Amino acid sequence: MNNETDETSNSMKEKNYPGIRLVNMLKKRADRNNEVMSDVAAHLGISLPYLSAIFRGVRPISGMSREAYVNAARYLNLPVAQIYLLADVMKLSDFYAEQDAAGVCERIHDAMSLDPKWAGYIPATSTWTSMPMSVKILIGLLYEASGGPRFSELKSASEEAG
Repeated sequence: MNNETDETSNSMKEKNYPGIRLVNMLKKRADRNNEVMSDVAAHLGISLPYLSAIFRGVRPISGMSREAYVNAARYLNLPVAQIYLLADVMKLSDFYAEQDAAGVCERIHDAMSLDPKWAGYIPATSTWTSMPMSVKILIGLLYEASGGPRFSELKSASEEAG
């Protein structure tokens, strides 16, 4: 963003805190639109001091109202659910029952290892087991989008077989 936020932008590059991905996307959009922080605050429907505190990592972005998240989604032209993910309010694993996520991910890995299109691309079992659940789910969603079986179908198939 313009001079108003140069100092904040420089310090943000060095920081890593919950919601930084959303903060960075808001800043990039503002830069592309030649907007200053007060413009972004107006788009989100929050005060400039509050936005400034969020951008500096002083206030958590998770404290924003639903209305502010909806406004951020409009401003960035993204679904509200994606805004929650970027703000670290939700995780990909939140979309699946906790007790089932690990088992489903293992079935996804097994299915990909048997799929000739994917077998050469999947990580070794030792690597897979050490990956964060969100990464496993993302890989599973990519596999699903490429025509692989759906999570729910894998669960059903394993219940029938077991």
